[in-house]
Amino acid sequence: MAATLAEKTDKKILLLEKGGYYEGASIVQEELGARHLFADRGTRGTKDGSIAVRGGECVGGGTTVNVALCFDPVESVWKKWKSEFGIDQYSFDSKANDYGITGLNMSNALKHVRERIHVHEPPDDMVNDNNRLFSDGCQAEGVSFKKFELNMKNCLGCGFCTVGCKYDRKMGTMITYIADAIQNGVEVIHNFEVEKIQFSGQNENIKATSI
Repeated sequence: MAATLAEKTDKKILLLEKGGYYEGASIVQEELGARHLFADRGTRGTKDGSIAVRGGECVGGGTTVNVALCFDPVESVWKKWKSEFGIDQYSFDSKANDYGITGLNMSNALKHVRERIHVHEPPDDMVNDNNRLFSDGCQAEGVSFKKFELNMKNCLGCGFCTVGCKYDRKMGTMITYIADAIQNGVEVIHNFEVEKIQFSGQNENIKATSI
């Protein structure tokens, strides 16, 4: 959003992040050494402690520490968010063709995002042995299957996706949209936790007066 806004205004835009700013060269490719990339240093979980929640807390967030799996939004889930949680700014049937508050054209937005973060189906030589055996078994039994799409570019196959890509081959927001935002004049302030933002004015004249 910051990248898009920066293209449409001459106002100063700040991008604030609670976590740190870590470029690929600083990634150490070990779990204990990557704790600083996660919320609560990787110890966060559900209230009952039954499920670990490894949320990214760094510039780039979850896209820095995920496994690069990509899939389009599911319409039934989107509608549930709208009906149960009141998320109605965007919809599948909106006629808007931009990223403004008037709405979001889903097909145009998805096309743009998929291109920018390089979403694609991995080639056969990236499929490991266990998944190859699985697909062979499916074919033998006449069961349909499909490879997950990934947002990687020239992946080296090092296997350390969940602790950050040292080689910048995973096309997360750190090296795509945030890089675009910085190039367009957005200032990134990291290690900055926001507890409250005070506003003044109304509607289009609303302004953030203090953080």
